[in-house]
Amino acid sequence: MHHDRITVTSGSPYEGRTCPVTKQQLTAGTSIVVCSAQDYALTEMIFHEQSRCPICRQEVVLTIPVAKPPPAKAPPSRAAGAAGVAAGQRQPAYSSSGSPVASTAIVAAVVSLLVVAGIGALGVTSGLLRFGPDPSDRASAAQAQVVTAEVRQVVAPAATPKLEPATLAQAGRDAAVDPEVPRPQVLSRSAWGAENPTAGMVSQRPGRIVLTHEESSTLCCDGDLAARIQANDRIHREQRGWADIAWHYIIAPDGRIFAGRDAGYQADSSYARVNPTYPLEGTIVVGILGNYNLQEPSAASLDAIIQLMAWLCDEYDIPSSEIYTLRDLAPVHIDRQIGTTTSPGDNMRDSDYFREAVQSITGR
Repeated sequence: MHHDRITVTSGSPYEGRTCPVTKQQLTAGTSIVVCSAQDYALTEMIFHEQSRCPICRQEVVLTIPVAKPPPAKAPPSRAAGAAGVAAGQRQPAYSSSGSPVASTAIVAAVVSLLVVAGIGALGVTSGLLRFGPDPSDRASAAQAQVVTAEVRQVVAPAATPKLEPATLAQAGRDAAVDPEVPRPQVLSRSAWGAENPTAGMVSQRPGRIVLTHEESSTLCCDGDLAARIQANDRIHREQRGWADIAWHYIIAPDGRIFAGRDAGYQADSSYARVNPTYPLEGTIVVGILGNYNLQEPSAASLDAIIQLMAWLCDEYDIPSSEIYTLRDLAPVHIDRQIGTTTSPGDNMRDSDYFREAVQSITGR
């Protein structure tokens, strides 16, 4: 992923934006790093504390140019001085301090210096005189400076050992955590070809998070992810009669996060019909592609779930204790003959795992 370190200039497209991490408004003269993942402009100070971009999760190294000082002039050598005397150059003469002529010259020199100093001070105070380079010249040079950051490592999804809640919590305590949790990269609805919602959705204020998985007998995902999400969308719209896909966010096994239903609107769920205590109002539903009674969650997907939940808790002021799996709130399966709900799957981590991991990031 490409990153640029630039200084915001007056009238540039980045002037007036807000850094999504520090919430600082970007004014002319602000040093920023632009992540091309979604054209995010981040204050450069973020990268002084951490090496990984909070938007695209790549590790980057910012190249900071160092101005070279001008070469110092070498003092004349003794040999050169001797050569000058030999060539007949006039050497400075010094008068005795006891000479009346010398005393008069010294007094005159002091008076002249005082007059010149007074004129200089008046000129500096009034702005008529300036010593050194013009500050505006330095600002112009800084504004024109563009430095491309070197991408040191692209982090690819990889199979890693399972991390238990205590390990994640300790890692979070040991790491330096920003006071504001960065928003993970979320691919837009257009990335999977979503249709516009129909009428009938109910607005809500988010207050809890519920993790669920697909009702599918096939593993995910060897085929087209967009087609897989569209298939779920058709089930929700056409078979269930809902206005939009039921999930607010969709997570793929490779760690990519897709936008689903707007979190400002309630989800729909067949489980609410057989579990009257399942509260849809205020619930953000995170759906993960795949059936985790049949497959193991990848390290990339677990990390994506935790990062998304941490940001949602920070964004909507949700305590980590309000993170649930579907089986926590809707234990009765929609097919009563099956009995109990297993979603998001027997192989998926339980709610305590995600609560402890999120709490270690957000502190709440």
